[in-house]
Amino acid sequence: MRHLTKTLVACALSLACLTAVYGQSAEGHPDWPGAGQLFAGTCYQPVDRSLEQVKRDVALMKQSGFKVVRMGDLSWDYFEPSEGQFDFKHFDAVMNEMQAAGIQVILDIPGLPAPMWLHHKYPGVDIVNQAGTRLAPAERYMDNIGDPDYRRLAIRMADTLTKRYAKHPALLAVGYDNEIGNGFMSYSE
Repeated sequence: MRHLTKTLVACALSLACLTAVYGQSAEGHPDWPGAGQLFAGTCYQPVDRSLEQVKRDVALMKQSGFKVVRMGDLSWDYFEPSEGQFDFKHFDAVMNEMQAAGIQVILDIPGLPAPMWLHHKYPGVDIVNQAGTRLAPAERYMDNIGDPDYRRLAIRMADTLTKRYAKHPALLAVGYDNEIGNGFMSYSE
């Protein structure tokens, strides 16, 4: 698995480098965005990476000319492993590594998938099919985003994460989720 992860990271970074090599100059294109308006970057998931691995990844990103990364989506359970218990220690270190490398961060507030603890404690978050059968969350996006408990806890997650990183010098922008509403239809009340 470690070899596969290294290979995938190397491939992604190689493709980014190739794009930079074969990219066109903005010269002669007055309608193209200017310096500081167009960024080269990637979506990066540090949740299962050690700090040593993160440091190597960030060094490769910097070497490749990346200026921005998008992080945080699909990571609700990483930030809140159990209800109300937030853990930002590792992500703080990742944000600091990005800042030290001059890479800006688009913080994507996670909304999907909902953590398993949320499904266990608040079954209204489970998808209900047309026959009225409650479905266990067997794959990503099996969350009833209309459930009041889901909405309340998603707002708390967004608020907590935003307050934590709002003034971090690496922060460029904040987004919400990845493909919200792209999941299963729930026929719950």
